[in-house]
Amino acid sequence: MQWLNAHHVHSPITRHALVVLESIDAVDLSVTYAVETGGQQVAVTAVALRPGGSVAAGDLSEALSDLPVGTSPDIVHVVQDMTLSASYRPLLSPLRADGIPKASRNAWYLDADTNKYKRLTVAVRAEIVGAKR
Repeated sequence: MQWLNAHHVHSPITRHALVVLESIDAVDLSVTYAVETGGQQVAVTAVALRPGGSVAAGDLSEALSDLPVGTSPDIVHVVQDMTLSASYRPLLSPLRADGIPKASRNAWYLDADTNKYKRLTVAVRAEIVGAKR
């Protein structure tokens, strides 16, 4: 697997991905940031959900399916809280400091073969982290 979409983190297309994700009813706020390890980057999107909200891999795949190939985030994960600045923008440094999200039922990776999001498992996470060394 190749994990190189992070060069799109500040592009207009990535900003469009955030708008698309926030159009999912359950998503309250989203932010995309780069996580670097071993000289390579992964585009990670953190989403905060509305109370009682949930997101499935199919929701992500459908919402992001119209974006050009190679511009969707490599990983999307749900966060409980996002630290906000005085102007209510998400702060990236706390999210970046956490590195690649842990495998969970609330974390998904973009499968390059199918262009669909799948649950981030321990094995896939290890492959992503290992690909960076």
